[in-house]
Amino acid sequence: MTATLLLVPLLIYSQIGRFNDWDKGFIDENIDYLIAADINKNAQAASEMPNNKIALLNLAYAYTEGGLYRESVITLDKLLAIETDAEVLGMKANALYYRDGRDMSAEVLDVIAQALVLDPNEVQSLLLMATHAYLNRDFQQAIVYWQQLLNSDNPSINRASINNAILKAEQKIANRIVTASE
Repeated sequence: MTATLLLVPLLIYSQIGRFNDWDKGFIDENIDYLIAADINKNAQAASEMPNNKIALLNLAYAYTEGGLYRESVITLDKLLAIETDAEVLGMKANALYYRDGRDMSAEVLDVIAQALVLDPNEVQSLLLMATHAYLNRDFQQAIVYWQQLLNSDNPSINRASINNAILKAEQKIANRIVTASE
């Protein structure tokens, strides 16, 4: 009787419970309804005021929040046609980077270079370069970019997070040296 009580639910679950797929992850392509509502609201505002910098900036943020990087790039291009700004160029570089699957392409590097000409300490560009360097195990270069941000005296950066990232990168470098010497 006990064996029957255990086997019947297991058989049913194995047939309808997708037991074999328990470890298969998938990307949820659906945008959260709140983000979609924000995109729609900001798209409406941008269409009513096509030359309003704040409306375009809000729309670009909303697209990025929803993972719609191609649309964000298009919106940022409209904003850059109105006024060239280092922060907007940094946002565009980030959107291009994620649009292209985290590829530091020539287009991304060109936009970063334009942003850094306008502001050598542009936060988003430096963070993007540091993150890319870290993800590609170039820990020393990542530290250089993060240190540049810390030296910039920009009040909008999260110094604690950057210091933590530097410590992590230094730990990875130290671990690499220890592993190589063994």
